Amino acid sequence: ERSLERVDETIINYELIEETLEVLCGDDPARGGLLPPPPENDESVHHQQGQGHGPPPNATSLRGRTVLVFLPGVGEIRQLFSRLSGSRRFGSSTREASGDNANDGGGAGGGGSSVDDFFSSIGAAKGSGGSGSAPSRFIVLAMHSGLSTAEHARVFNPTPRDACKIVLATNVAETSVTIPGVVAVIDCGRVKEVRHARGHQHYNRHGGAVAASALVQDWCSRANCKQRAGRAGRTAPGIVCRLFSQWPTFDEEMSANATPELRRVPLDNLCLELKAMQHNRSNHGSSSSS
Repeated sequence: ERSLERVDETIINYELIEETLEVLCGDDPARGGLLPPPPENDESVHHQQGQGHGPPPNATSLRGRTVLVFLPGVGEIRQLFSRLSGSRRFGSSTREASGDNANDGGGAGGGGSSVDDFFSSIGAAKGSGGSGSAPSRFIVLAMHSGLSTAEHARVFNPTPRDACKIVLATNVAETSVTIPGVVAVIDCGRVKEVRHARGHQHYNRHGGAVAASALVQDWCSRANCKQRAGRAGRTAPGIVCRLFSQWPTFDEEMSANATPELRRVPLDNLCLELKAMQHNRSNHGSSSSS
């Protein structure tokens, strides 16, 4: 308990995330038993265990499955992607799967090998009959609101049976989309929101005070945590790994529900948009009457 008191849980621990991924994706019986046992009708998993491959009997194999990692923002996604690309376990997969896209967090404009080429190479390797001959066991992808539709579609591509997909996502993956095949969720419990900047005000040229807003990182609500946990186990038994303490973080620091956007952001932009719509409507009416 004294050790936990010295830990600042508000700081994203990238080393802990990487070690959690290694435990979840490990084939070592001493380190790969976090996932619940597979369903009795999952013949592929039992076949792997019968051949002496795959995780221990009390775990579900992550081959052909997806791990979803929730991070607060694009900057954190870039940093974790950079760390994974330099690791021994996941490094070759990040370079192979996303090429230079690691520099922009999976955004457009990256060069190098594309994810589509990576999937094609895996398919070709499987077609040649070589089990485990795929170029990589891991496919690391990013998912946030700044990506294009085509880049979002890559997350929904089927995961090869001898590979594991790792999706680094913001809260856009909580409710907006459902990623198939997710059996494990790693939740940092952090979120970035636009809020009123308390104690900071701007003044216009007439001397009037204008409310300022800022992008703030904070704990998400307990309801958001439950929503994130629900992403795992939709198609198979799953698990959620929360990288924060039950007490005091979950029980006291986190609110029961998220604050509605209407109560935490300035309404200046909304008022301007409504005013512009009203102006355009009046102009359209005057042009029609003339």
